[in-house]
Amino acid sequence: MGWAQSPPFFCAYTETIADIANTPMNLPATQHLLLLASQLPNHPQHSTFHPSAIVLGNSNTAPLSYIDVYIEDFITVAQPPHHRQTLNTLLHAIDNVFLDTPPSNHRAILSMKKLQQGDATLSTFKCILGWDVDTNRMTLQLSEHRLLKLIHLIQPLLGQK
Repeated sequence: MGWAQSPPFFCAYTETIADIANTPMNLPATQHLLLLASQLPNHPQHSTFHPSAIVLGNSNTAPLSYIDVYIEDFITVAQPPHHRQTLNTLLHAIDNVFLDTPPSNHRAILSMKKLQQGDATLSTFKCILGWDVDTNRMTLQLSEHRLLKLIHLIQPLLGQK
């Protein structure tokens, strides 16, 4: 959402949004105005897993569709055919909780800068809370600079009790 230094009560709002979006009966009938605008074309969307990936479940396993939140950042995991509907539901839930009636000069609820950077783009590869998540290869790893920083922090502790 793009709001740094959120007040403590803000977590209650974002958790409420996630709860609303995860409720199956809250599927909106209309497409959110920002749904298509949030999808950038250069993000990977593999339809099959990498040959070396270990896949959990089988053909009878229902596709994933879940939204969680960390402070003000929504984290969504969704598989086709539910992926667009999951994002659409989240966008509508955000609007419903932060309804600006009548319209005012307040900042936009959703950060257009973050949407244009691809933060809401459906993709099989994302950086989530500093971790590189690749759902095609089924891997989770730290980026190189974060790994080096972690090594730098841990190095002095090696060999100590």
